[in-house]
Amino acid sequence: MLAFSFSLYYFYLFPLSLVVFYTLRSINNKLALPFLALLSSVFLFLVDWESFLLLTALVLMNFIFVQSDNRSKLLQTLFISLNLLPLMLFKTGIVALDSQSSFSVGFNVLLPFGLAFYTLQQISAIIDTNKPDVKKMSLWQYIFFSFCFITLPSGPILTYRQAINEYKQFNHRKIRYNEIALGISLIIFGLAKFCFIALPINQYTELFFLSLEQKLFTLTFTESLYVMIGSILKLYFSFSAYSDMAIGMGFCFGLKLPVNFDSPLKASSPGSYMNSWHMSFMAFIRMYVFLPLFLLTKNVPIKSVQTRYTTAWAIAVFFSFFLTAVWHSPSDSMIIQGVVVALLLVSIELLKKTSATEPRQFITRFSQALSRLITLVCVFITGLFFFVPSSGVAIQILINIVAPEKISVTSLLCPFIEEFHLSLFDCSSFFPSLDSAQQASAFLGPSWAILHMAFVVFIVFFMPNSMHIFNVSRSVHLSLFNITWKRTLFFAFIMALIFVFSVSMLSNVQGFVYG
Repeated sequence: MLAFSFSLYYFYLFPLSLVVFYTLRSINNKLALPFLALLSSVFLFLVDWESFLLLTALVLMNFIFVQSDNRSKLLQTLFISLNLLPLMLFKTGIVALDSQSSFSVGFNVLLPFGLAFYTLQQISAIIDTNKPDVKKMSLWQYIFFSFCFITLPSGPILTYRQAINEYKQFNHRKIRYNEIALGISLIIFGLAKFCFIALPINQYTELFFLSLEQKLFTLTFTESLYVMIGSILKLYFSFSAYSDMAIGMGFCFGLKLPVNFDSPLKASSPGSYMNSWHMSFMAFIRMYVFLPLFLLTKNVPIKSVQTRYTTAWAIAVFFSFFLTAVWHSPSDSMIIQGVVVALLLVSIELLKKTSATEPRQFITRFSQALSRLITLVCVFITGLFFFVPSSGVAIQILINIVAPEKISVTSLLCPFIEEFHLSLFDCSSFFPSLDSAQQASAFLGPSWAILHMAFVVFIVFFMPNSMHIFNVSRSVHLSLFNITWKRTLFFAFIMALIFVFSVSMLSNVQGFVYG
């Protein structure tokens, strides 16, 4: 139902709503935003009416609160807690909705549609409106801010302060055809990323997870490595694809949404990775969690100023990572893993701070290389635990990688392997644990799947990201190639071809909701 709703909107309602939107803008600019607010409400109701009722009640409660001028810290804390309560109840499984009306594809927990992103935006509204320099929204603005059909499914997160600045310019912003062309191109590019990169990887990882649940067998080294790498890559390309589409839709409606990704797998440290992955969420954590905690803990009674500030930094970073794990995690075990990862990442960052003061260049380079390696290992292992049916399966997959019993390869490589008499290799297929029927149901055969994975890894580490390609933002990470989109007939033709091929794969598309 979710995938159907997205397809229905993107390919039928979106062009129609765009025509209505610009018709209203030509008549009266002030009619455009109420139309978007109404459209967002209808979209949420059609996708998940139970979520709509829950969020509507919270929106009305919050709107009344943020409009009031005199608010105590205690009352502000109470309202923040009330907005967090539904998310906590659904995350812990104390409350659950009918699986046919709730969607959280990619996680093992059912959440009301958009609740995770909605909650963070409402918290930003409660905090920001308590500051004298922030203006109040009208009811229509607040409804669109809360129910925005562009960002509610998978982000990016638009804080109250960012939104009010956007709305202030919204009624006076002229129609820019270059931004509309850019937006449509981003939507097509995001759809292609999901269909041609995330979907083929997801098909095989899901087949492996299903087989592991139904059968008792050990995956080969090749299969285990594919599952571990594929788990994080399908999440990255699914999430970044929807972020591209959301930012593109924002451009089409005259809204500038924050960038969400900057090639995170190119990062050389945990801090760089976290600041490049889900950037709007990390900006929220930095503003509303890290900074207040750092300012609070830097006053701890420690004589040495450097030690005091380093301690405050470590505490703030740990709790920022911990709360990030809690927000993303569907179970208690994942939260425990989040604590372990948070401790590890803080230790790595402290190691980098120490090595930065070390005069010997060799040690500095070694620590940077070690930091990058540990960061990638942590990312891929965390992604594995995020998607596998159970922790036991994840541990078994890791054992298969570290101490493999078999390395599976295609039969085409058998002559080369047999020449060296290597009994460790299985020459039947890259994926011998899957039967022929399962392999036939996948979009790509095993050999093509391995080549596809190698190509995707090349894209991740050596190609520029979509925000860089479309000149939305510049990347802090280097790329081997430089590709730049332009509003020309050549790029229009390329985008048209990509769109046609992407639509042809829509029958295989699954819904994706992050958080």
